[in-house]
Amino acid sequence: MYCPSCGAQNADNSQFCENCGGTLKEQAPAPQYQTPPAPVATPAAQDPGMWGKIGIVVGVIGIFIFGIILGPIAVVLGYIGHSKGDGLGKVAMAIGVIAFILNIVVGAMFVL
Repeated sequence: MYCPSCGAQNADNSQFCENCGGTLKEQAPAPQYQTPPAPVATPAAQDPGMWGKIGIVVGVIGIFIFGIILGPIAVVLGYIGHSKGDGLGKVAMAIGVIAFILNIVVGAMFVL
């Protein structure tokens, strides 16, 4: 047992410190801390490829309809996925650009 006043080591059954004469009280056991619960995983944390997958779906739909609107949305979703480390983000951006350009070309053909 260590003296709370001077820090000297004493026998466990001593009532007084052999060094300074201070009283040795029973020291309370150190508090036992519980480990915090594990964080709850959200769907975005479980699947970092979610943004790229959604961007690809939006881009493919944009190839057929509303590509002028859905193409840039696919590019933005792909960029978000790419910034989060998703390999499909670049694919989604490429499909979004293709959808946008393709719809401009097809729209120009109908106008001319």
